[in-house]
Amino acid sequence: MDNKIKFAIVGLGFIYPRHEKAIEEIGGEIVLTCDIDPSKEADYTDFDEMLKDPRMNVVDYVCILTPNYLHAEMIRKCKKKVICEKPLTINTDYEGLAHANVVLQLRYNPLVKSLGRVSGEIDITVKTYREQKYWDSWKGDPERSGGILYNMGIHYIDLLIHLLGDPVQILEATHDKYLAKGRVEFERGFGSYHIELLKEPAEVIRKIKVNGKEVDLEGATIPLSDQGVMNLHTEVYKNLGHLKLKDTLKALNLVHELKNL
Repeated sequence: MDNKIKFAIVGLGFIYPRHEKAIEEIGGEIVLTCDIDPSKEADYTDFDEMLKDPRMNVVDYVCILTPNYLHAEMIRKCKKKVICEKPLTINTDYEGLAHANVVLQLRYNPLVKSLGRVSGEIDITVKTYREQKYWDSWKGDPERSGGILYNMGIHYIDLLIHLLGDPVQILEATHDKYLAKGRVEFERGFGSYHIELLKEPAEVIRKIKVNGKEVDLEGATIPLSDQGVMNLHTEVYKNLGHLKLKDTLKALNLVHELKNL
């Protein structure tokens, strides 16, 4: 009997290889693919048509790896369980999204897991360069990406809530196309964030300072001394059911508030 977990994937872009590797590492199987770009040689170029394929009957999860503005609409169309790249939505209409697992892989960073519940002060600083093709794509369009707070900030706002508890009040916040920074009071302390997309090539900075102690905070991958990299997406797949709408709702709401100040 075939007990493999079976997946349908929509969106074969930049992030797809990490999901493909994660599915391989948990012993799963990809049975259907969809991408609007014919050169990707997916099974379908139309999402609605893929959902009609008889092979959907054996699919356990639909993985949504498309531009942010399409996430919510696609989640609602799926009658299967869903794995969706962050954010689940770029507005506050959460109806029909409860069955989706959201990819917030930084929660599985070994450093973050070792911190547990934090009391006190956390500062997160992220500075990274993006090439022009990034800005020419949907990621550079706030209407389709949600802007820097939804597209990148959601990871770090989620971490602050995960470590410091519920947000209490926003103390300061500002953002534009390239930079989002602010300070928020949380249940167990204060969190600050500085997330910047640089216009010129430079060394990537990903730091988290916890009560004065600063360490590197790696993102999608963790360098290991003699084992290459750890794919944090694999940890997401190993823990399906642990991060759904109810678990990311506070971060989505806080990002919405920060964006609209």
